[in-house]
Amino acid sequence: MIRKTVNSNISTTTMLMRLSISRWGASKKDQKESREICERKNAEKGAASVLIQLVPKEELKAINNAAFKVNQIWHRYTLPWIDDGVGILPARCYEKCAKEISEAIKYFDEKVDEFLARFPKIVENLPTHLGELIKTNTLPNIGELKSKFSISVIYQPVPQASDFNVSLSNDDAINEIRRNITNSVNNATQLAMTSLYDDLYKLVSKIKDTTAVKDKIFRDSLISNLREFCERLPDLNIIKDERLNKLCRECKEQLGSIDPQDLRDNNRIRKQTAEKANNIIENIRKIDLDME
Repeated sequence: MIRKTVNSNISTTTMLMRLSISRWGASKKDQKESREICERKNAEKGAASVLIQLVPKEELKAINNAAFKVNQIWHRYTLPWIDDGVGILPARCYEKCAKEISEAIKYFDEKVDEFLARFPKIVENLPTHLGELIKTNTLPNIGELKSKFSISVIYQPVPQASDFNVSLSNDDAINEIRRNITNSVNNATQLAMTSLYDDLYKLVSKIKDTTAVKDKIFRDSLISNLREFCERLPDLNIIKDERLNKLCRECKEQLGSIDPQDLRDNNRIRKQTAEKANNIIENIRKIDLDME
């Protein structure tokens, strides 16, 4: 696809959503062990390091899964922005996203509280877990530990050139800064829209590549992932690109209604599906991503 300049004001229909997740890794470098292993192996200092897992990974599994769920929700409703950890959230998605992510954060906090409640027992079992390594490694106290787990969400407006009202003696500098703001937002919008085309392309390509091979094993998610993406796509289409909406409808009609079991049982349907997917791929490839 050809990338061209975007001229679309998304400041009134979208917002920025910043997600920050902090977790305790429960691991640290053991300086003494690292130094000793280098000496035993006749290696230079710093050639090897020993990373100590302070508590069993299983103890943190529920917290990590809960954090992953929050991140999944954020990715589902947002599009790429200039900075990592920040996404473009369409206003149409705000209520659903805010509700889901609030519930997921609440669940994360519950798992953290459960871990903290178990922590005294974990400390008690530390000699068994670490053995002689306990001599050089200690766990943080409850107060320190609690501060290591947090999730925050911040909503911000999309920048506009007119928002820049800093007084400068040089008008040319002010105009240059405002142009840079406009260009940054345009580039981010282009990146966001391109990501939707790319995601659709990947989902359809996976269907084509899978169904083109006889008896290739696949999960029901081969179809359900595309169906679910197409349900969300109109809300994520922040510049209302009708070509993208048309592709979405085509995918739902041609591929989304297929029963995955029919693909497993019927080679004719499998072949037809591969052909339909290939046709959609060709249609995507033909699109010149010109959003001027």
